[in-house]
Amino acid sequence: MEKKRTVNDGDRMGIISSIKGWFRGMMGSKTIEEALNKLNIETITSAEMLQEQANWRDLYMGNAPWNMERDKDGKAKYPSRHLAATICSELAMVTTVEVNPSFSGNSQTVEYIERQFSSFFRNFKLTAEKANYNGTLILDLAPNHGDIDINVVENNEFRIIRVNDRNEPVGVVFIYGLNAGDNFYTLLKYCNYYDDTQEYIIEHRAFVSKEKDSIGKEISITEVPEWETLPTSITFTAVERPWFCVFKVPLNNHIDQNAPEGVAIFSRAIKNIEDLDKQKAMIRWEYESGERAVFAPADMWRDVGTKNAFKPREGEVKLDIPNGNERLYINTSMDSSMMSKPETYSPEFRDEPLRRGDDALKRDLELNISFSYGIISDPASVAKTATEVTASQERYWQTVSSHQNAWDELLTEQLLPNMLDIMWRYQLAPISEVELTIDWDDSIIVNQAEQQAEVKGELGTLIALQSAGVIKPEQTLAVAQKNLKYLSMLTDEDIAEAGGMLPEIEGSEEAL
Repeated sequence: MEKKRTVNDGDRMGIISSIKGWFRGMMGSKTIEEALNKLNIETITSAEMLQEQANWRDLYMGNAPWNMERDKDGKAKYPSRHLAATICSELAMVTTVEVNPSFSGNSQTVEYIERQFSSFFRNFKLTAEKANYNGTLILDLAPNHGDIDINVVENNEFRIIRVNDRNEPVGVVFIYGLNAGDNFYTLLKYCNYYDDTQEYIIEHRAFVSKEKDSIGKEISITEVPEWETLPTSITFTAVERPWFCVFKVPLNNHIDQNAPEGVAIFSRAIKNIEDLDKQKAMIRWEYESGERAVFAPADMWRDVGTKNAFKPREGEVKLDIPNGNERLYINTSMDSSMMSKPETYSPEFRDEPLRRGDDALKRDLELNISFSYGIISDPASVAKTATEVTASQERYWQTVSSHQNAWDELLTEQLLPNMLDIMWRYQLAPISEVELTIDWDDSIIVNQAEQQAEVKGELGTLIALQSAGVIKPEQTLAVAQKNLKYLSMLTDEDIAEAGGMLPEIEGSEEAL
């Protein structure tokens, strides 16, 4: 089908992230649902999924229900160890640490596309971390003064309203906010794609309220200076996909198998995280309750003019000891006739068994999130057989690999085609096909010794095949360049050993 440029799809269509004063996640989940219901907008996400999404966010922020429990002094009974955040950050780091994108095509077009992708790749680790605790992340695209902005939208900032036959989101409402003076403005951006007609429709509706957590009443887009150039409705034809890109954590949704959203990477390990937070509190209490103490008779304390001489904790009486040592001594409220001399209290710490239990809980956590042992637990305490270690490492490799594959699909099959389509329609750069190839370089999760041995073995094979005329020199060079890091580790002895793998070929000396 020949692409057509819609008559009214000029540069009036702005992008939210470029406007100073925008804020995100303005309203709570319940308020959003009430607002959408008020507008007769039906969302697909179930109430159970919405609740779980809120729970994942609280857990990531260290505000899980058990973290909010307080003791009689108002202190947190079970402070967060921020394990959820650590898990998300660790996986995001390993997934993106050595990502190497390369573009090919018309030089001017490639230069333009590279510029649009630059900020995304610069913040790729942080974006991947957000995806890991959201379960689903959407990239919302729109042109902005000659560029194409990429909005990273979390699950408390959008609602899915339509899916296609493959249960992929094709209708989304994005929720953005703006605070100006005493007013709170909300913008609902409706994005709907229709497979049968290949139409992509974007609508904008504005609302104003005096309260941050309320959508308030609907107003005209033109009443908000920052939004006055946004079209109320705009239609694009001959569009092959919606102009938003959806990333889902590559795990089966065990909360709602019919949901179009994904789940947080730690969603199956929430109980493990709770147990570890509480275990940490037990270890802390072990140290606090096991502090050395000297129980001293009351008449060893000197009165400092208070009416009650038996309240040293309130500083009403003091033992005649050097400053800084008061915490060591406890007034027994008994005189020396009942207690002839001070008694010491120095219990044996149970920290070692508690720490062993803590490490066992960490290994349970690692299993439930498909990490290898020793990433969160103590690597030195993982006494496993070689087979178990290999299986553990393979589990982690599969986890990282699945995330890299999911991101690769989003970048090459969603984000790049969308950018090229927007670029073409808004005439932002010369029209040309552009290809994106991403080298994820998984060396951080691959045993380098094994990889080097494999490359060393391949070296001899490559030379032999080239000598026999089976492959061309440029094919050998391509493989060598891809494995340059490992080849650079080879010693002269390694190369000689690889050369020894060559089969006997007539005239091989001349060929080599």
